Amino acid sequence: MTRKRWILISIAVIVSLGVWFGFYFREVMGPRWSELNQAREAALESGLIADVEQLNKHVWEEVTWVAEGKNELDQEIYLFMLADGQIETYDKSRVVSEQELRERFKQEKPETEVISISPGRMRGGPAWEIYYTETSDKGVSHYYRFYRFDETAELLDTFRLPTTTGP
Repeated sequence: MTRKRWILISIAVIVSLGVWFGFYFREVMGPRWSELNQAREAALESGLIADVEQLNKHVWEEVTWVAEGKNELDQEIYLFMLADGQIETYDKSRVVSEQELRERFKQEKPETEVISISPGRMRGGPAWEIYYTETSDKGVSHYYRFYRFDETAELLDTFRLPTTTGP
């Protein structure tokens, strides 16, 4: 075979793999995208939020979708859609911001690495969830820490994940 044919065959193989990967990715992500679209539509259909800027699924004690956006009066709000169909709204100006919570947390625990901060529910009410790691002489430990979802951001609870699994 000539060099030109090898190049054409290589390009055909690369294009075929790219197309296959695209279909595979769409197949794998399809259910997640569908779930996100349904949650976004449910938030908008509630009539309590006019523009969804961010949408998060929180799973702890119950599955909760949290939409962040603006209402009809152009006020920034959080919309909590609970598993039982109830909807709760919170004025963003009456809740400590994610950035402020991050700064408070880093002052309290400067040796940690924050992986994520997200709104959710804990003990039947709204809460901020911080997922972080802490390194010690025993290794890296992963934690979840929950704070009240208001201006005080009072600590509710901390959970340490096990470093090993199994019997």
